[in-house]
Amino acid sequence: MQLALADLLLDTRSRAAYQEMIQRKENVAAAYEGLALMALAEKQQDEARRNFAEAITAGTPSPRSYLEYARLEPDNAKALAALDKALKLNPKLAETYALVGRRQTDGIKRIQYLEKAAQLAPRDAGRWEEMAKACLDEKAFDKAAEAWRNAVQAATTPEEHARMEAGRRSIEQQRLDWEEAERRRKAEENARDVQRLKEDAIANLRAAEAKANAGKGAAPEKVVPWWDGPKPDGHVAGNLTKVECVGRQIRLVVEGQDHKLTRLLMRDPSSVPILGGGEQKLGCGAQQPRQVVVEYFHKRDTRSATVGEVATIQFQE
Repeated sequence: MQLALADLLLDTRSRAAYQEMIQRKENVAAAYEGLALMALAEKQQDEARRNFAEAITAGTPSPRSYLEYARLEPDNAKALAALDKALKLNPKLAETYALVGRRQTDGIKRIQYLEKAAQLAPRDAGRWEEMAKACLDEKAFDKAAEAWRNAVQAATTPEEHARMEAGRRSIEQQRLDWEEAERRRKAEENARDVQRLKEDAIANLRAAEAKANAGKGAAPEKVVPWWDGPKPDGHVAGNLTKVECVGRQIRLVVEGQDHKLTRLLMRDPSSVPILGGGEQKLGCGAQQPRQVVVEYFHKRDTRSATVGEVATIQFQE
């Protein structure tokens, strides 16, 4: 009876009633929860957190104490432990899964918990919106699109519907922007690798020439060692039979000793070192067969019908 009266009063008399119950060791967990809720209403968050913690220690059967404590607790491990107990008390509370999801440092796990929260509250557009944004953070565009569709269906006001619809429509453009950024990043990374390879090869060649000129031995036919970065994983020796110029790119056609044709792409011809006796240049069109050794990175490109990207070209004397 005293607990019910304290809950109804909700003023200083309630606080006194809760404190009296704690002193008398009656309904201790509920009394601490009552004090915590009062502190929360008064925006005394530290006091609220301490009282929720006392309610938990006293063995409260109420998931709310665990939920509210988790909202206020800055320590991630303590908050997740409280939320785990809340799930055991009531595994069907959407808010519990949402709070667990927000505490996850792994993006995939965050999505899984937020999706569970949305599934438990399918008519709450905000749940689907939160899940969609988490999916976008992980570039899971298909799953984000599905979440936005559910958010649109769950929207209850024209303003909310418009916001969810805008999110849904933006997905495809975000996907295209990300894919283009990835292509640029990979192209720039490859260009840096090739440039480093070129600079290292030229430096080694000059060092070998300097050694030969000093009378310390003939320049080696092949400059070694190569650089410490990514090494070409492909190698073909044979006749260079054709040079196809496509815009700023070049496609080489090399006929091996087995008469098999290998097509290789030069995305940036200026960054590819060309080695061998004399000045060597690549002219477009059919070629007088010249013996070459081409090192390349295995990168199949269906658009250009090539099996790799050229790293170095060495003409044989």
